[in-house]
Amino acid sequence: MRKSFIAIACILGLLYACKKDIDDIQPAPADTTLEKISQHNWTITRLDINGNNVFGLVIPACQQDDSYRFYKDSVMSQYENANVCVGNADSSQSHWQLYNGTKSIIATVFGTTDTANIELITDTELTISLDYNGNPAVIYFKK
Repeated sequence: MRKSFIAIACILGLLYACKKDIDDIQPAPADTTLEKISQHNWTITRLDINGNNVFGLVIPACQQDDSYRFYKDSVMSQYENANVCVGNADSSQSHWQLYNGTKSIIATVFGTTDTANIELITDTELTISLDYNGNPAVIYFKK
């Protein structure tokens, strides 16, 4: 009987020693991709198709200064900025979302909805890659 009491006391002592204090539990870290992508406006600075920069050739001059804002509620706003395309509103909205964890994005850019892989995201740079009419394309954004 005395051995059972000692064994129970040792087990209870171990369990109490391993008990976590509620103050020690840390909340899960915020999704840094969502935080970074939604913190400010992004401007496209380069568009590569098949490894060639075609930004000035493919994107009309009036869209080259456009900026994009990815809001946490899945709304993406496109702002025309100083060089507004004739007949366009100064801003428009579409839908976007992260998927495949936070490795990919679905969004509408230049009137086309597509899926892209997030290659790089920092506080000031965003790079996505996608297939454009059967050709590899990379879009570079800057803050």
